[in-house]
Amino acid sequence: MRWFALEGDMVLAAQRHAWELGMTTCAAQFGVACWPWLRIAGRYEDQLAVQRLAAEAAGRLDHLAASAAHSRVAWSLNALNRPEDALGVLVRAMEVAERHDDDWSRATALGTRARSHRALGHVEKALADLHTALNIDKQRLVTAPDGTRTVPYTALGLRWMAIAETQLHPRIGDGTEALRAADHALAALTRDPHRRRRETLRAHLLRGCALTAAGRPGDAVEALRTAEELVDPATGAYYQAAIKHHLGDALALLHEGDQAEVEHRAAVEHRAAVDLYRVAGRDDLAGQLQQRLH
Repeated sequence: MRWFALEGDMVLAAQRHAWELGMTTCAAQFGVACWPWLRIAGRYEDQLAVQRLAAEAAGRLDHLAASAAHSRVAWSLNALNRPEDALGVLVRAMEVAERHDDDWSRATALGTRARSHRALGHVEKALADLHTALNIDKQRLVTAPDGTRTVPYTALGLRWMAIAETQLHPRIGDGTEALRAADHALAALTRDPHRRRRETLRAHLLRGCALTAAGRPGDAVEALRTAEELVDPATGAYYQAAIKHHLGDALALLHEGDQAEVEHRAAVEHRAAVDLYRVAGRDDLAGQLQQRLH
């Protein structure tokens, strides 16, 4: 990440130069290569520019990759609080996916479209897209790191988490359904031997939020404490802040006012980690944390 912070502008210039030289395939591949780094760094304007060029390049080649590139453009627009523009781009993502009859691209576009709908308050449409994507994922097989073909359990877990988040949207606020989705997410993640710790943490965090919304604050505290144990102390300030905040809410419902205040104060302190990261020269983490806290 530190390397990209230093060399990122040169990488972005290289993509534009490749495009100008007619190296269409190379320009398209830059979209995939830059995607995680720009996302982690919170450089959403740069991400938008890179993915737009990648989508245009892949489109000229009439390649399936154009669908994923359009979805990444839409993701960037969502991150920039432009969900209506994202919906327009996703029409093209879906068209390419349908033309090539590719389930992964179709599910990716649907998941991104759900984020746009949720941002606009169209929670029923978001849930419809997520459940359609979930059904597609259930039928897919992927190649595991050991070479075996398997069900994409982590993808299923992430999809269930998105459903849980949507069920917790203020327009619905259905803690029971959110809890059911969070439980499905944990069950799917547990079945993936290659799962990432962060996804499991997020599932426990969502489960805690759902339990609070379902009127079970005592169980919520237990779930949130489990999530807290999974936080990486070096890079997990955002999750610490979120967990402490929701712990405070759950404890307040249990009439444990003093401890609730302690947790809420701790949440604020973790938010101050943005400044600490900047002092330490970790602008990448500071940018990521700041975006998530807003």
